[in-house]
Amino acid sequence: MGKRSKGKGGMMARRICLYRLDVTYPEGSDDPEWEPADWETICEEREMADHYYGAVKYPEWSGWPTPRIYRTRSGAERRRDYLERCGAKVVIHQSLPVEWPDHKRTEEK
Repeated sequence: MGKRSKGKGGMMARRICLYRLDVTYPEGSDDPEWEPADWETICEEREMADHYYGAVKYPEWSGWPTPRIYRTRSGAERRRDYLERCGAKVVIHQSLPVEWPDHKRTEEK
């Protein structure tokens, strides 16, 4: 959990960091026909499979997700776990604490 410190006025300020993933994709995964080796197992683990009257339908592999910034470490870790399960190598990078400029309210004249 983020560290907390007293800000102006005695209010608690929360330390906020952002996270991004450095992803190395498996060789050949840019081929449109490629899909993770055990895609059906991954779908079952992530509850992505549809079960209809004893038949199981798995979604087609739609490619790698778009890179993004994560506001929580746990969100970045969940995405890392999924990507690694699909064969990628992932490193999580944490930003320095985000600092907002001192913002003073100006009165309209």
